[in-house]
Amino acid sequence: MKISIPALLLSTAVSICIFTILTFVVVWLGFPAEKPQDSFKDALDFSGGIFAGSTTFGAAVIAAHLFNDWKEQHNKSVLAHEAKELHKLLIEFPLSIIEYDLLLKERYSSPSFIEKLDDIIKKNQYNVINLNNFYNLSGDKKILDYTTKLSHRIKRHLELSDDLTTNNPSVPIEEVHVEVENFKSDIIFIINSIITILQGYIFIK
Repeated sequence: MKISIPALLLSTAVSICIFTILTFVVVWLGFPAEKPQDSFKDALDFSGGIFAGSTTFGAAVIAAHLFNDWKEQHNKSVLAHEAKELHKLLIEFPLSIIEYDLLLKERYSSPSFIEKLDDIIKKNQYNVINLNNFYNLSGDKKILDYTTKLSHRIKRHLELSDDLTTNNPSVPIEEVHVEVENFKSDIIFIINSIITILQGYIFIK
């Protein structure tokens, strides 16, 4: 449970005061001098040194807490910025998949189809690089899992697409259409899942 700054300040101050008072009482009553006034003075001097040391230690604890709190907020801000940039890239990616699907249905051996497939490959490579960088920053294993799924799904589709670039493809066009529909659905699902995760980083709590 994270403690608030006011609560930390109050608890530190109370702890220092209680510790100093107990030290004063123990030294005054436990180590009496020949004269009562000397015992009181010795106890006061000793507890004064304890109070100074305790306040220094307390200040260091508070400073460390403040630094950790700032570091946490800074990291959240960095992740939010990176998530926004990645969100912009990914939100456009399904559009390329849809255009690719339409071109394939129109004429699956056309140059436009091949160009669009190349475009998807390049965009995916760029997206994967950025997703891996975000994973390195956040340590979010869900991002890594979906990035792996994205790469594997596109790779699996490319194994079929290699045959489509020939003049006499051996795969029936009906099977191609089914695969592209499944490919489109799978990619959109994966991208939307990643976007949902990124939105959790964009809206900093």
